[in-house]
Amino acid sequence: MIDFCHIAPTPHLHLTEGHATHLVLAHLVEEDPEYAAFYKKSEGTIIMDNSAFEMYKRGEPMFPTERLLDCAQQVDADYVVMSDYPGEDWLKTVHAAEKMIPQLKEAKLGTFYCPQSLQGDVDGLVDSFKWGLSNPDIDYIAFSILKIIKTFV
Repeated sequence: MIDFCHIAPTPHLHLTEGHATHLVLAHLVEEDPEYAAFYKKSEGTIIMDNSAFEMYKRGEPMFPTERLLDCAQQVDADYVVMSDYPGEDWLKTVHAAEKMIPQLKEAKLGTFYCPQSLQGDVDGLVDSFKWGLSNPDIDYIAFSILKIIKTFV
């Protein structure tokens, strides 16, 4: 099954009401109480995104696991997008997921894996997807816009 999620800035969150699945940005949960409150009361599946794309665009480091868990708890998330590393060796994302899975399971949160690889490393990207698909602890797998752009465009 494929879920499509809309990401909207706070003034336009009303456009996402009634959707079955929501991708919630961690950095906005931390920065914007109105954004967090909207998703706290939202119906449907809540996926706490790690804001990798947004942090990458800002030139800032990825969210640490502890902060992601805090953000997920603030909005009663069902799943958390695990740390991923756009433009880096695919094994770095795999190792981050291996480390994060037990923490998410302990917190009773689902796991969401976002395969990555070095720019242009299609074989590494395929291997990263294979790892995610073969791991029984992975609940969701994503297609990262950063990975698609950097690999295929």
